Parts: sequence; C-alpha cells; structure tokens
Amino acid sequence: MKCVVEDMELTNEGEYLGAQVAMNNYSWTDMNENTYFMPYGVDSIYPSSGPLLGLTDVIVSGKGFVDEGNARCKFGINSNYAIVQGQVLSFDKMVCKTPNEFTLLEPESFPVDIPFSIAFGDDVYDPWTNTHHKFRFYEQPRIISSDPIEVEVGIITEVLVFAEEGSTFFDPVPVNHVTYDEEGSPHSITGLGGIMCKWGRFGETSGVYINETCVKCVTPAVEDDPDSIYRETVTILVALNGQDYDEDSSDALFTFIGTGTYLVFWPFIIGALLVGLLILALVVCCSMLFNSISMSEGMRGGSKPHTENIGGGLSVPKGRSDWNKAGSSVDVVEKASGQNFYLRNV
Repeated sequence: MKCVVEDMELTNEGEYLGAQVAMNNYSWTDMNENTYFMPYGVDSIYPSSGPLLGLTDVIVSGKGFVDEGNARCKFGINSNYAIVQGQVLSFDKMVCKTPNEFTLLEPESFPVDIPFSIAFGDDVYDPWTNTHHKFRFYEQPRIISSDPIEVEVGIITEVLVFAEEGSTFFDPVPVNHVTYDEEGSPHSITGLGGIMCKWGRFGETSGVYINETCVKCVTPAVEDDPDSIYRETVTILVALNGQDYDEDSSDALFTFIGTGTYLVFWPFIIGALLVGLLILALVVCCSMLFNSISMSEGMRGGSKPHTENIGGGLSVPKGRSDWNKAGSSVDVVEKASGQNFYLRNV
C-alpha cells in the first residue's frame, strides 16, 4: 500500500509520527514500534546559486536529517539531473557540493534555475522531496574595470565594477534562512546570498546589482595605519552568490593610497639584497671548497707533473723517449752551448 501525504508537518528531534491505515475510513490499525515515521524536508538552501564549474558548498536547512550514510542531493528534473552525496551535520542541517559537470538541455542558457531536492531512503520508494526550492547555475562574469580606480585609505566610497561584453551579472534573490528556537518555532533571517566584493587583503564588502554589466560595491574600512601604506594595488573580485570568487576572471585593479612614502618599502628591498648577497657568498665558498677538495684528492692519488726540468732552464714533456734525439731542440741547445744536459744509460 502506498500513501501520499501533501504538506506533511515536520517534527522536532526525537519526535515521530504514528502511521495507521484503514480500509473503511474508521477502523484504524494499531500502532507498534514499526509503525512510527520521521518525515524529513527542506526549509531553505544557502547559497541558492553557484557557478557552473560546481563544488559550491550548499547548506540545507530543514528537519528530519538522520545520518544513515545515504544522504543525497539532487539538482535538476527527472530527464536531466545530477545527484551528489550529502553530509548530515545535525538534525536540521546538512551540506552537499554542487556537481562539477552539469549539462543543460538545449535551448537553455545561463543563468538557469533548476529544482533542488534531497533524499535519504532507497530510490525504489521515490524518496526525493518535492518543494519549491531551486538552485541557480551561472557562468562567472569576467570583470574588466572599475570607476573610480583608486581611493585614499580611511575613506569609504562607492565603486562601479564592470563586466566585459558577453558576460552578465544577475540580481540574486535573498535567501530566507530559517532557524528554530528551543521550542521548535521557526524564525527567518533574510538577506543572505547577496553579491559580495573582495578587495585583496583589505577584506570583503556587500555589492548591489545595477544591470547586466555593472554592480556597485563599497570600499572596505581599512584597519591599517595610513602611514604604513604608500600605494597598494589589489584585484577586485565579485561573488554573485556571496561566497564563490574566481581570481582568474578579473582584470580590474584598484589602488589604496596611504600617507606613507615609498621609503616604507626600503626594509623589504634591503632585506632582499642581503639575502641575495648571502646566497652568492655561499655559492662562491662552496665552489672554492669543492676545488680545494679535488686538488687534495689528486695529490693523494700520486699524480705527477706532466713536465720535468732537464737543466739549463729547460723543461721537456715527461715520458718522451725522443726528447733529445738528433735534431731536437735539446740537441741543438747542447751543441750550441757545449753542455750535456742529460746522459742516457747505456
């Protein structure tokens, strides 16, 4: 027998719903330990959008999440979907990553909203939730410029960030994040999942959608002393879902101008030079030590000079048997000087 219940009420942790059936509308079966049921469902997902490349952590809020090793998330419809494993964090929280390979059916284009559902039971029982929740896949826009392109440290100003032609921003829908008090009563926190802007090491700020090629960001409050900064340039990054930044998709540079001078860089420059000199000295010392060791090993091995002194300030190649043969340079010198520099053993 299959029973279908629409809008089933979710229970708090430790509570179950009793299941009974009747064939005549009034003779209900008795309940036992095997006839209690814990429903599960989704209240919200955050973020509700992510880049097509996938691997976005999606936090699912709801009730009835029990860690039995078979938690799953489904993105798409029955004719075109992707299923990923989920991880139960608590009775009302679980997390899953968006698929990194999701192919849309033609003629759909980005951004596109697709149904989102979860399941815990076996597929034979059709365990997937059926709610209004959707997840939006989008292509990361390429950022090319901003206006203005610099600001003084300590001043907060609005900055327009522009995408190149063919890339598009979109206006994200704020997520109604549902939480519960100790008695199980729901509370909603709105405004999650909006655009965020990142300014290098200086931090993140909120952004506002203007149109498909422009968003407006606000520069962060820089905590550094302005005297410690001369000019520091960073790359502006934009996350349309509030968390996924792509450093390779932005060419927009922005400069923070402090009251310090270029002298603040001297310690770094001097330090780099000292390190370079130290490395050079080590290389030279190692080279000299290697040569010294090589010469010492050669002398211990009994190596001899390649020439020998035969007298009269003359040196001849060692081992040459014909060094003083008739007509040689040594013979000529002997005859001219009347001296005999070498006597052969007879």
